[in-house]
Amino acid sequence: MYVPRRCEYEGCDKRGYGDKLKSCSRCNCSFYCGKEHQAADWGRHKLDCKFLSKLSIESKAFTIEEELEKHPVGCFPISSSTNDVNDKCFICHSKTSEVNITYTKCCNMPVCDNSHEYVPCSYSRDFCERNHNMYTACNRHDEEEHDGDWRNCTKCNSVLDGCNYNHTPVRRFQSTNRIPVTPCFERFIPQGSMIIFPCGNYPTCKNRMLPGHSSVSYHVDKAFCDKCS
Repeated sequence: MYVPRRCEYEGCDKRGYGDKLKSCSRCNCSFYCGKEHQAADWGRHKLDCKFLSKLSIESKAFTIEEELEKHPVGCFPISSSTNDVNDKCFICHSKTSEVNITYTKCCNMPVCDNSHEYVPCSYSRDFCERNHNMYTACNRHDEEEHDGDWRNCTKCNSVLDGCNYNHTPVRRFQSTNRIPVTPCFERFIPQGSMIIFPCGNYPTCKNRMLPGHSSVSYHVDKAFCDKCS
């Protein structure tokens, strides 16, 4: 998943590459500017860290400047993508010699065209077009006919009605899970929040959940883990 390259201690303004941030050695998903801020944030981060390290999440650090240089605001759908024999799936990197390639409606990026082979209720992640259509904020943005760039869209990156895929952590997951071409803007991922969230019975229950990886039950504006649902 995409993680912001910044110190996760709330209020610290260290970010990017110039400040020589180091990631948490256990989960590799949170950065800190030094041991002082890492220790100060440990009371909050320790439950997240334990959960993330068990999942063995592979993280990709990003800065908004880098992402905007590669994908300027308003560039989607990318007009330069055409049916090129040299194209390959931007998610799994399969080539046209290996799979049929199609293009996503929301951003016009090449993906594997094998959704017709998906077995219902198998929940297999081996279908790139289906993954992109189901688990990305950019596709939601297109389907829900929002205006502007999805990365800058409050509706796509913030809570809507508190239920199912409109729950804030789910939206955040859809914006940072590496299936989109690029992550959402950093301001939609508050310091210390990441994309995982506590059970609705916290602090009685200390379980953490990650959309796409955990079974979650939703009720009104809260989400509950398996044990509490």
